[in-house]
Amino acid sequence: MTNEERTDIKVGLTVLVGIALLLVGIGWAKGWNTSNHDVKYRAVFADVGGLERGDPVTINGVKRGTVQDIDVRHSDVLVTMSFPEHIDLRSDAFASISMLELMSGKKIELKTGISPHPLDSNAIIPGMFAGDIGSMVAMVTSLSGSIQSITGKADTLFTSLTNLMQGDTLKTKLDRTLDKASGALTHVDDAATRASALLAENGPAISRTINEADSALRTLSAIAGENRVGLRVFIDSGGRAIADARAAMARIDSLLASADRKNTLLYRLTKDEGFAMRLDSTLTSLLKLSEQLRKQGLDANIRFWNSSTPIK
Repeated sequence: MTNEERTDIKVGLTVLVGIALLLVGIGWAKGWNTSNHDVKYRAVFADVGGLERGDPVTINGVKRGTVQDIDVRHSDVLVTMSFPEHIDLRSDAFASISMLELMSGKKIELKTGISPHPLDSNAIIPGMFAGDIGSMVAMVTSLSGSIQSITGKADTLFTSLTNLMQGDTLKTKLDRTLDKASGALTHVDDAATRASALLAENGPAISRTINEADSALRTLSAIAGENRVGLRVFIDSGGRAIADARAAMARIDSLLASADRKNTLLYRLTKDEGFAMRLDSTLTSLLKLSEQLRKQGLDANIRFWNSSTPIK
């Protein structure tokens, strides 16, 4: 074997060793593991934000596993995580995707949970995408048009308010309104002070009056309870009196209705003027006679056994 052939063989071996070391380094960095005894857990996300196979999985900030598979489903993404050993996960375990570096790379941060119940082997861990700088920039870009519109409207509003406040009329009205409000508050404060003083001065008397009124009401209630039967009799008597009054009114109505008949005394007293005048004259004569009898007495010439022959 010539020297050139030996040199070529050395160079080839060196290259192969370098490639092997490079693959081992990449596998170590990516967490590749050829063991068939890895423990797998699954998590579901609405959006993985660029997560790739081989990305690290950390537990409380410590790298413990890698992303083995990413399955895009109808409305979510199912991610299979591989761990070289069993992880004590609770039933409330939670996964989130965050940035691995400032500008690139993703990782899954797995929270083990605090529930007393362990995670079932077939359970799927709920997850969420916390977002990164790219998603934030995209969101800000989508909102830029709305922000410009809001800024323009706010500038117009502030300009209108400034022009409105510069007018003397509005300032005068505002000053007048504030003065009236201040005066009203002063009156209210004075009234409250007077009311407080009045209550302080007359508090015992008011309390005594209230107590006396309460006692009087209790007494009336007791009297009403004791005389309930008498009150019922009184109320029934009042009802009968009202019924009698109604009957009397009915009789008066009947009497007034009969006044229209010409052959009755009431009709002659109210309608016949001649009869009324004669009756009045008779009553006047009787009144004069009674007055004369009262003052002068009665001078009577009474004859017994009077002759039937008239006196001439």
